[in-house]
Amino acid sequence: MTERSWETWLEGQFPAYLLRCAEGHPRPATAVARALARLAGDADSLHQLAALAFLLDPGSGVERLVCDDLPAYLRRIHPRSERVREELRGHVRGRIDWGRTLVLRQQTRDPARAITTSLRRSFSTQELLLVRWLVERIRLAAATLGPSEYARDDLWIGRLSRIHNAAETCLRHAALRDLPESRPTADTYRACQQSRDAAIRHAAIIAHDHANLLPRPKLEHLRDALARYSLVPYQPETRFELYILLTLIESIDRAWPAATRKNTLIAANRRAIATWREGQAVLRLFYNQPAENGPS
Repeated sequence: MTERSWETWLEGQFPAYLLRCAEGHPRPATAVARALARLAGDADSLHQLAALAFLLDPGSGVERLVCDDLPAYLRRIHPRSERVREELRGHVRGRIDWGRTLVLRQQTRDPARAITTSLRRSFSTQELLLVRWLVERIRLAAATLGPSEYARDDLWIGRLSRIHNAAETCLRHAALRDLPESRPTADTYRACQQSRDAAIRHAAIIAHDHANLLPRPKLEHLRDALARYSLVPYQPETRFELYILLTLIESIDRAWPAATRKNTLIAANRRAIATWREGQAVLRLFYNQPAENGPS
């Protein structure tokens, strides 16, 4: 088989992998769909691929949002003052609202009770509540894929580390760090979609993408995102190893048609990438790692 033919065959198969020696390329949507169908029984693999698609799909712009647009937006945010009313007994903080206090004391017959008002700064707005929730989702998705501080910036794992660090930095900002982490409501989405700020409108779109991909991906959305950005090893020798690996899987299928095969993702922390079972007999196929103890 010539180099051109095995590369073409491999592209059509689309092995679903997250090897660190890889870079992103568009792939045929039909090949992506076949790969996802083969992984349908492995929820963890689908979750990892969905995290990759969510973070690095060039059609969504998560990296630009969290690394550039949101930091610029947060620098423009100023707290608003809100008047907080408290009912206290004994030690009193703030200014006493004498009208409400007298009514309260008449109702309770307790002269130690008082109602006070005080000014507090607050960042609690619909826009910032959505940003707080979304940035935490971005941080968690990046952590799922194991970001590395030592990866090359031009590779996916380096971009992932940049996204992860940027998300953690945003979450430490005064405008976000004390906000509750709550899922956006329909009203929150609506307010953010109509925001005057482009970064917030973009955040609302990405939050909607997250709902389609995580924690349980909708396969059609995952297929489309991976068709725009899938990982391909940048070394030809690694791609050839994957070609041999997949042809070996096909050979075992032909030699043992009665066995049921389960696939998993080829990743840096990979397990057996394929397991065949028939009754008590089990065959596991490993790629570039020591085999488990016992027969494999």
